[in-house]
Amino acid sequence: MSGTGRTIYIAGAGIAGLTLALALAKFGAHVVVLERNKQVQEVGAGLQLSPNARKALNQLGLDKPLHARSFEPAGIDVYPFRAGKPLVTMQLGEAVTSRFTAPYAVMHRADLVDVLYRACKRFANIDILFGVRAYDVVSHARGTSVTVDEADGKSRNARAHAFVGADGMASPTRTGILQGPPATYSGYVAWRTTLPIDALKDAIAGDRTTLLFGPGYHAVCYPLPYRDRINIALFAREKEERAFGRPPTAPTIPWAMLPSPQFQAILKAAEGSWGYWIMSTVKAERWHHGGVGLIGDAAHAMLPFQAQGAAMA
Repeated sequence: MSGTGRTIYIAGAGIAGLTLALALAKFGAHVVVLERNKQVQEVGAGLQLSPNARKALNQLGLDKPLHARSFEPAGIDVYPFRAGKPLVTMQLGEAVTSRFTAPYAVMHRADLVDVLYRACKRFANIDILFGVRAYDVVSHARGTSVTVDEADGKSRNARAHAFVGADGMASPTRTGILQGPPATYSGYVAWRTTLPIDALKDAIAGDRTTLLFGPGYHAVCYPLPYRDRINIALFAREKEERAFGRPPTAPTIPWAMLPSPQFQAILKAAEGSWGYWIMSTVKAERWHHGGVGLIGDAAHAMLPFQAQGAAMA
């Protein structure tokens, strides 16, 4: 691609969009990233970077900044329902790094986006336009025409080699330009929060990821030392009419779960701090047409289980 003068437009300055921008720029493409927000931002809290995702990011030269902002847990403590101690601890740390040549790590989502953004800023052939009001894309035999309404009210018209929608689960690129399906409710909801790093020191280990199982629920907890916080994500099945009703302020735990000491500690420590997340998925029959394509959640949003949410995003 180097030396061809090809320009690629990307909608979305999130994990997928910035990662793709870096990869294309390293091959010499001119990349223009369109972002509706006025600055880089990422909703959510913590995320897990499994070795498959870390390898891809390391190939973009991000190993050192990721290591500085992430944490590599020694293992994963797995608690069956109501268990006072883990059934098993799955070894991580050096065991994972030796086997897969890359670590399993956890970090705050905003820190990952910031690492990607800082890396993009070092490339003269990456332009990021913030505050984009709207865009339109037409794919034809001579290429792809892109019209962008910029933050200052000016309109930009360009011919691009390709246009990639990295614009998330609700992707206007998928639903509008490619006439693809909307996201569909998965049957799950999640509550997320971060707490002071020692808030659960008497309930779970501070140097490992904790996986807690309950009837219809499970929770994942892990430390984020770079921010002096611990991340909590609690997932539950929920009927659609309840999921899309009035947003709850806290998880509604069935009475049968209350004797669990770990869940009790989490609910007590996190009172008043929960964020609610309706979990939807995307099943698109096609991910590209002509010069327009999709990447990440825009193409295949899925449940963030088995530590693959960030990897697939």
